Amino acid sequence: MSSVVVLMLLLPQVFMNIVSGAWNEVRENLYEEGVSIPYYSPIDFLMMNFTNYSSSFMILLFFYFLAYQKVSKTFLFYFGLSILATRFSLALYMSSRGLLVEFILSIIVCFYLFKAKFTNSLLRHIKLLFGVLLFLILLYSFSVTASRFGDETDKLPEEYSQNISLVDYFGQSFLVFNSGVYPMHTYANGKYMFKYLYSIAGEDTSIEQNVLGASYGTGFFTFVGALYIDFGPFFTILCALLFPLFLKKRVTKRVIYLEDMYLYFFFLNLMLMGVFVIGSGVILSIIFAFIMYAYLRCAFYPKKITNVICN
Repeated sequence: MSSVVVLMLLLPQVFMNIVSGAWNEVRENLYEEGVSIPYYSPIDFLMMNFTNYSSSFMILLFFYFLAYQKVSKTFLFYFGLSILATRFSLALYMSSRGLLVEFILSIIVCFYLFKAKFTNSLLRHIKLLFGVLLFLILLYSFSVTASRFGDETDKLPEEYSQNISLVDYFGQSFLVFNSGVYPMHTYANGKYMFKYLYSIAGEDTSIEQNVLGASYGTGFFTFVGALYIDFGPFFTILCALLFPLFLKKRVTKRVIYLEDMYLYFFFLNLMLMGVFVIGSGVILSIIFAFIMYAYLRCAFYPKKITNVICN
């Protein structure tokens, strides 16, 4: 239901973006005005946010159904189609490559989590569909790159192409961290990752980079950069030591349930996307993940064999 609402809200503008091909203009408007989705009621707002925050769980649930064949093929087809349609629509609406990179990484992670449960025939079909999906995403990424960075590459040497621009896209986060984040001498005290909680408390959420000694602009700076901006080197190193232990605990138990796998998948996916950047206000996604974990734990209590991922 939420996917239908989201598609109804996004598709008119998505079609306009596709027809115009002016991805650069779409992105510039996003930077200047923020994401402006035409909500017509509080229900629209709730559906959009639920779809956004539950995307990781829906992908995991799709592969869970696929591996254990808990539902009809017709339901599985429409369920998968709704996931694809919403992810692509959001990316096309915002001229974003990052959303589709996140999507493809989520699929790869889920595939390997459940690969042992797939039949050889199903594996062939999955690989074929994945190849088609990857081709479409790369085609879109080249189109967006040409539109958003074509003017810039014209000023560079001839050998600099859109292909190299994509390489820069995937490699800039480490350079931006070194040059724009690491030199910081003062920290944001949570205003980056906990932005929305500061807003609820009525606090100012603006981060003045020049005051902090930072110069990352709108560039990527990895999940380490997000922690470093908020809390500095000590807390960042502490997280690096404790976080792997937290993830290990989720998947080294004798029996792994769906809620355990979800929490593991969510944070693993967060780390993979964190190679590029962690979005401002990410705490809301983390809170939603723990709410979903608690719901699944209660919904399947007492534990039933149908909820077991592996043992």
